[in-house]
Amino acid sequence: MLGGILALLVRTELAARRQYYSGTEYNRLFTMHATIMIFLWVIPVLAGLLTYIVPLQIGANDMAFPKLNAVSFWLIVIGGLLLCSSFLVGAP
Repeated sequence: MLGGILALLVRTELAARRQYYSGTEYNRLFTMHATIMIFLWVIPVLAGLLTYIVPLQIGANDMAFPKLNAVSFWLIVIGGLLLCSSFLVGAP
């Protein structure tokens, strides 16, 4: 949702043809939007699909290392929290 909100902020400035943010703030918003959408949406969705599809393709009953898969999920959550917390320190 944060990535979508950042996209709305960037698009609002482009659509209004007014400058609401300085150049540095605009670059930060755009970069954080892209980073959040790629690393916190695209990659987890593809990883989830592949976790489901690959065992079906090779005929396995279950995935090989389910605990490792769970750890990778929680590392994405922790990384996302760290990424989004950069707004709190003022340097995204």
